[in-house]
Amino acid sequence: MSTIHLVYAPENADLAEKITQDLGRTGIPFQHFTPGPDDLAGQLTTRVQASDGPVLFLLTDNYLKQRNCMANALAMFQTLTRQNRILTVVADGREPTGDGQGFVLVPTQFDRVVYAIRYMNYWQTAYLDMNDRLAGIAPGEKEQFERDLEVVHMIANEIGELFSALRDAGYATWESFAARDYALFFEHFRLQEWYEQYRKLAALDQEAPPPLHHGQAQETTPVAAAPIVPTLLVPAPALEGSSPFWNPKRRYSTGWTRCWKKCPPPANR
Repeated sequence: MSTIHLVYAPENADLAEKITQDLGRTGIPFQHFTPGPDDLAGQLTTRVQASDGPVLFLLTDNYLKQRNCMANALAMFQTLTRQNRILTVVADGREPTGDGQGFVLVPTQFDRVVYAIRYMNYWQTAYLDMNDRLAGIAPGEKEQFERDLEVVHMIANEIGELFSALRDAGYATWESFAARDYALFFEHFRLQEWYEQYRKLAALDQEAPPPLHHGQAQETTPVAAAPIVPTLLVPAPALEGSSPFWNPKRRYSTGWTRCWKKCPPPANR
């Protein structure tokens, strides 16, 4: 079968790893796409668009605030949508706690204008701050800074349109994606035979006793209360032209682009 291309922000590597470990047990191959520390803006989306095969797009608060993730994100999403090979999953992001000892979850919300504007303002503020600093940048660093400024300017102007495209194409929440043993994943990518195999593995996981700790006798092993999964039905093959996604367009009709004024171009240098 085709390799599943998993696209995500570096901060969400734990969630990407969970997906790979859970679904990869059936033999489904995954290739990870995430920006590296030395990548230039736009390299991630270029690599994803050059790939061949289905794309699982993990969209989080971290992704929406990462410059190397968001550079050309609109063009990437539009291309993959036209090619009918993308499944977008919206999941919570995460940020470190104040003491640096852990993380807290950050909801990823843009289904209402009041939420979408937060991300729009985030990038507008980033652009204006960088533009204000431009005059004080050292000559040797100015060329790279100007390139970075142009990237942020593009993101600020395109993020509203990206939200509109996501709304029109439809997307899944993490809860709906993970429900019924990832049924949506197998249905969308037409992997029904792999779904049966995964369900059997999931059922075995629930029936298996908890592992013994080193030195623990069998008779003292505590019995874990395994969660009981309601009746799982094999999803019917997707109809031609149908979409397994929740489509926010059914609930909201306000266009994002009417709520956003594009940033002005960079100041004269």
